[in-house]
Amino acid sequence: MNKEELHSIISNNQSNICQIVAYKDSEKIYSDEWNGYKVDDCTHVMSATKSVFSLLIGIAFAYQESSLQMQG
Repeated sequence: MNKEELHSIISNNQSNICQIVAYKDSEKIYSDEWNGYKVDDCTHVMSATKSVFSLLIGIAFAYQESSLQMQG
């Protein structure tokens, strides 16, 4: 899928998405906005924050568990 296809799918089917930004090795590799939003606009992201935070907690628990298994 190229950038134009992704932009079209989101424009037509995902009206709640306003921006996607992707980084790889600390470098921005993709950025796009929809529905009149601009790069510097602020939005409400509480659900996204909860999802990322939950993911990080799960990674921390998995890391701790594997670390304890290697010691025992």
